[in-house]
Amino acid sequence: MTKSRNVADSTTATLSNRAIASPVLSGTTTTASGNLAVQPATYILEVKGGGSTEGAIQLNCAVNSHGQVIKSQPHATSATNTLLLPGGSTIGNSDAVLVSNTGTQTLTNKTLTSPALTTPTISTATTNGDLLYGTGSGALTRLGIGSSAQVLTVAAGVPSWATASSGGMTLLASGTLSGAAVTLSSISGSYIDLVLYMRGFYKTVGAGDVRFLISPTTTIAGTYQSSRYGTSLNTTITSGGGVLLGYNVGTTNTNNSAVLTFFDYASATSKKFTAQVYNYYNGTTDEATFIQGINTNAAAMTSLTVEPTGNAWGGGTYALYGVK
Repeated sequence: MTKSRNVADSTTATLSNRAIASPVLSGTTTTASGNLAVQPATYILEVKGGGSTEGAIQLNCAVNSHGQVIKSQPHATSATNTLLLPGGSTIGNSDAVLVSNTGTQTLTNKTLTSPALTTPTISTATTNGDLLYGTGSGALTRLGIGSSAQVLTVAAGVPSWATASSGGMTLLASGTLSGAAVTLSSISGSYIDLVLYMRGFYKTVGAGDVRFLISPTTTIAGTYQSSRYGTSLNTTITSGGGVLLGYNVGTTNTNNSAVLTFFDYASATSKKFTAQVYNYYNGTTDEATFIQGINTNAAAMTSLTVEPTGNAWGGGTYALYGVK
C-alpha cells in the first residue's frame, strides 16, 4: 500500500500525477531561465472563449499600464487555420514587425502575386525600368517600354501600350544632325504617311543648300513646285538629285526649321510630298519656302536622307514619325 500525505495550503511541495479540476493558478511559475514554460500534450496552449467573447492573449507593456491583445476571429467567421510568424532564413532571423491592414508601413523586398490594388500610389519603377501599376479591382500590371510601332495610351486613368490606331503618330527615329548626311533607313511600310521634323539645323562651313533624297532613287513627275517670297521656283529633279529644302543655309543661325510630309509613301502610285521650310537665307535674310511634288517611283520608299550639299551638318535635331 502506497503511503500518501496531506499537503497544507501554505506548504511548498511537489505533486506528481495529480489531476486538478478547474484549477486557479496564483503567482508565477518559472523555469531556471526565468521563463514560464508549459508543455501541453498536443503542444497547443488553448484559451477558451465564452458567450460572445473570443479567446485572447494580452501582452502588456513593461510597466503594465497597457497591453496589446491577440484575439481569435468571431464565431461567425468559422476560422480554423494556422498563422505562422515570420522568421528563419526568409528574414535572416532578424527581428521583424508584423504588417497591419490599417497601418501605414513600408514593405521592402516583397513579391506580390496577383494582388488587387485599390487606388495605389506608384512612386518608383522596378530595377529593369518597368513601371508597375494597378487598377481598383485589377492585378498588378507591368508597364514596360512597349514594342516596335506601339504607342502609350490611357483608358480610365490606366496607361498601357497598344498598336497605333488610325490617325495615331508613332516616333520612328530621332537624333542629332551631324556628319555629311543623316539617313533614316528600314522605314516600315505599315504607316500611311511619314512626317519629319528638323529644328535648329545649320552647316559647318560656308553657306550652301540643304536637300533630301529618297531611296529607292526618286523619280519626280516633271518638276516639283517650290516658292520663296511668293516667287515660283519650279525645279527639275535629275535622277537621285534630291529636293532642295533650304537655299544657302548659314553656319551660325540655329533658328532654321523644316517639316516634311510624305503622303502614301508606300503606295505604288501618286506618292506625294510637301515641305515647309524656314531658313535664314545667306545668314542675313529670313526666308520661307513651300515645296510640293509627286514621287512616281512604283517602289515603296524605304529610306530618307537629309544632307547639306558639299558640306556637313553643324548641328540641329530631327524626329521622324509614322502616321497610321
